[in-house]
Amino acid sequence: TKGFSRYFSGLYNEHKNGKTEFLTYQLTPDLSAYLNDWNNGLITQVVPEKNLDIDAFVNGSAPYAKGANVLHMLRKELGEPQWKKVIQDFVESNGGKTVSTQDFIFSVNRIADKNMDWFFNQWVYGVGHPIFEIQQEFDPKEKQFTLRILQKQQVDSIVDGRKIPYFKGKVELELDQDVQELNLEAKAENTFVFDMVNPPSLVNFDYEDSWIKESAFEKSTQTLLKELNLSKDVLHRQSCMQQLASKVVKEGILSSTVEEIKNVLLQRAMHEPYWRMRLVALSQLGRVMSTTQMDEGKLVLDQAVEEVLLKLIKREKSWMKAWTINLLGQTHNKKYVPIYLEGLKDYRDRVVLMSAIALGKTKDSRALAALLDLPKKPSWKNQSLISALYGLKELQDLRGYRLALSSLTDSKKPHWNLGTQIRNHRLAAAHTLKAMDKTEEASLKVMANLDDALQTGNMNDIFYNAQTLGILGGEPWRVSLERLRAVFSKDSGALEALSSLEKQNPIR
Repeated sequence: TKGFSRYFSGLYNEHKNGKTEFLTYQLTPDLSAYLNDWNNGLITQVVPEKNLDIDAFVNGSAPYAKGANVLHMLRKELGEPQWKKVIQDFVESNGGKTVSTQDFIFSVNRIADKNMDWFFNQWVYGVGHPIFEIQQEFDPKEKQFTLRILQKQQVDSIVDGRKIPYFKGKVELELDQDVQELNLEAKAENTFVFDMVNPPSLVNFDYEDSWIKESAFEKSTQTLLKELNLSKDVLHRQSCMQQLASKVVKEGILSSTVEEIKNVLLQRAMHEPYWRMRLVALSQLGRVMSTTQMDEGKLVLDQAVEEVLLKLIKREKSWMKAWTINLLGQTHNKKYVPIYLEGLKDYRDRVVLMSAIALGKTKDSRALAALLDLPKKPSWKNQSLISALYGLKELQDLRGYRLALSSLTDSKKPHWNLGTQIRNHRLAAAHTLKAMDKTEEASLKVMANLDDALQTGNMNDIFYNAQTLGILGGEPWRVSLERLRAVFSKDSGALEALSSLEKQNPIR
């Protein structure tokens, strides 16, 4: 049911906001969640066939994120008409009843009029996923294009669940202007040959990333630039932009090619139809420029980039406006202060946050008063205070010390009960005090709060105070960490959390 609830909420999102929203906001993040679990050793089935730690299973990504991705794969495997009939049959046959996965499989097999057990054995009861290596070759004499799809995964004999040596099923291929369906057989190598006069300009394996998979398909910079321009698949265009930026960051390519990549990303930031895709282009542009256009820690903008960023700030809203201001703020240039001061008035918290940070980086004389006044601006869960604190962190003006210190231990102010630093004013205050190199008084206050939390057994406060001390660092953090490990010596979960905090904040 978790997989169904996740996937059908996504289908409503697709209905309401369009396919690009579904693909970029749900499908890709769900695949990332599953692969992150997998790479961290959290290997589970969507439906286990043996007894297990039920709490770990229910709270994990397997029944939720992977389950949703499996339903999407089934939809692709069946085709839209049969998929809809399956769901209608399942609901009509089982409405008001307690159901199992086998009840759903029964509906699938009945509507498909064939045995689909292999699909569920692979993706629901099985463990693992294919790791593809894609190879291509064009024979100009024979006028043939060959695509080889190799499966490189290794079966892990230790993990529970059905072992799947090789995976099979339908997969879509975008070849030039056509999207066609391939049938992969369960074997180490599948080879497909296409009659073509010229080599294809676009080869996009697994159109719209339907499969749960990892894959390697080496492509040159010029091929990626070409495919970015040609592909109808938003996820492939997203991947092309990310790969192009990575080539600049990791490979040190020619300056003329860097300029070509930068200009393409700039145009995508302006003209991609959907805002999330424009945001991808903008973020990858930032990666490219932070690698190639930094001078003593400050971003140097050329006129063309500056003109586009200023246009985007005027035109865009929310996330796009916020990240454009963030990019502009990396220049530390005081001439943009009026833009940041105006951004502090925005009703969208993320725009306010980025404006405050950018304003602090300028070290402008107008920044302190604006940031100290910002907490008065009404906001949800004290986001205005958080923004002010992160602005003061960049400004590093000691006249902001008292605001940071008073915010550090004030748990009565409205706040999110989240361990994320961008969502809690206490953690933001710790970062600000650390940047000011004013941690001594702050650490004493937090250690006193930690004492109280330990005496009352308030785990939430223990966690926050430990996290805050980790940010402040130094000897108080070392002493507190040793104390907490002694207190929770028999609690494996708490010890694991403390180790994670120490990795985030190493003792120096």
